Amino acid sequence: MADPGRVVVAMSGGVDSGLAALLLAEAGYEVIGITLQLYETADGRGSGAEAASAREAVEAAGGTHHLIDARQRFRELVISGFASEYAAGRTPNPCVRCNEQIKWAILEQAARTHRAAYMATGHYARTGTGADGPVLMTARDTGKDQSYVLWRIGRPALAATLFPLGEMTKEEVRARSRRHGLTAAGRDESQDICFIPAGDYGTFLDGLAAEIDDADTAAALRSALTPGEIVDLEGGILGTHRGIARYTIGQRHGLGIAAGHPLYVIALDPAARRVVVGEESVLKQRSLLASGAVWTSIEPPAEPFRAEARVRYRGARTPAFITPGAGDSFTVRFEREQRAAAPGQSVVLYDGEIVLGGGIITPAGNEVSGELP
Repeated sequence: MADPGRVVVAMSGGVDSGLAALLLAEAGYEVIGITLQLYETADGRGSGAEAASAREAVEAAGGTHHLIDARQRFRELVISGFASEYAAGRTPNPCVRCNEQIKWAILEQAARTHRAAYMATGHYARTGTGADGPVLMTARDTGKDQSYVLWRIGRPALAATLFPLGEMTKEEVRARSRRHGLTAAGRDESQDICFIPAGDYGTFLDGLAAEIDDADTAAALRSALTPGEIVDLEGGILGTHRGIARYTIGQRHGLGIAAGHPLYVIALDPAARRVVVGEESVLKQRSLLASGAVWTSIEPPAEPFRAEARVRYRGARTPAFITPGAGDSFTVRFEREQRAAAPGQSVVLYDGEIVLGGGIITPAGNEVSGELP
């Protein structure tokens, strides 16, 4: 039977998870820190290298610390998926997949192993109780809110999850961490994807194409890194690109073409190895189709409903009308046009502070017209 006073805490070695462990200890929980070794960079750095900082925080909280080697699982589920998405001309968000398939999956297993009733992370988010179960909520600090990358967390896991920092600002977190003497309190915060700390996607994908195990994915990725044509909407050739995987929808700079007016990446065509460009107005859309829906805080809807939709991390939320579709799909019709909603990214739906659910933006579905009901 799980001990209601015991919690497993995901410990990255950073200031957020360190303070989360200390706050839980202050609240009377027995803390078991879990650091996941997920990757290693070319110079030997990686998430396992942060274990010493995580152990320091757990010991300050009076708890125990465990390092779990999840590198193979991370490579198979996150990095391979990251490569596949870029090879297909989409822009993935690996944090969304990692939270669901790596962090929470391993935390759930660790909670069973250590007979802990709860799991916790240093994410800026909150949980609450709705009419029919647990709900995921935005953080009080809207500037740090991380609910956008948590929408795939299932309701059973959500019911056992604690977010100790959900009511705090980043400044409060750093101040309290300094008072506790945590080494990580003064560390700069990275804005890059964890396994690409320099933010150089192209170089990372170049190396990955030579290492990836799946032959079809490796071939598709090599094709996506091979130069091809930059064309306009009529198919006219304007120049040469360096591989479609190095470009994203909405990109303007770095195209290497001259025109009398600004041009933006409108679409990526992996089959023809083409980057399609056009004027910014073409990027604006009133609707999109999403697949892979997860209804984080509500039962799967059977009827259309209104919500606010966010199509990028830190992006503004826009009133929209949501229509459930076949299987795990739904259509989003925006009250205001959205710019460059990139296939592969998440569209997350909100009702005030509550995260209703989300899905993955597909390349099709922006042709719906008409006013919102």
